[in-house]
Amino acid sequence: LTRGARGLWWIPRWQGCGTVAAPSKGLAGRGMCAKSEKAAGGKADKGRITKRETDYSQWYLDVLAASELAEPSPVKGCMVIRPWGMGVWELIRTPLEGKIKASGAQNAYFPVLIPLSNLEKEAGHVEGFAKECAVVTHHRLVADGSGKLIPDPSAKLDEPLVVRPTSEAIIWHVM
Repeated sequence: LTRGARGLWWIPRWQGCGTVAAPSKGLAGRGMCAKSEKAAGGKADKGRITKRETDYSQWYLDVLAASELAEPSPVKGCMVIRPWGMGVWELIRTPLEGKIKASGAQNAYFPVLIPLSNLEKEAGHVEGFAKECAVVTHHRLVADGSGKLIPDPSAKLDEPLVVRPTSEAIIWHVM
């Protein structure tokens, strides 16, 4: 991050990615990383972003790729937040966190994995609750003899754990 003459913070172009390909001038005159162009499905190098009215989800992904804020991860439903995106997040988070703490709120950390029974309580009273969740059923992997890893049958959990989709499912249990 660099502080400009007017006291505003900005992130220089070269901090957004590693090796820069030949700049593409299609998106507001910004050059892009070759990796970001590929992540944008080739749309970014042509200077096109899907119209928001046409396909909101694709528009969002196009904007993220073109701006180098984030890119798709190999894990379904997850994204890698790039340095440029982290810089923006930090600029938002820092003053907001100060205001929240000034109100008397305190931070706490909760586990990412929660018992399925906690989530079932939450799902029972939230209309339209999405049930697309990752579920952990074993606590250890073993080699299957052919070099692949499989869940160890003797390491099955007593209760499945779910990657928590919301904070409420664990917070109400504790506080």
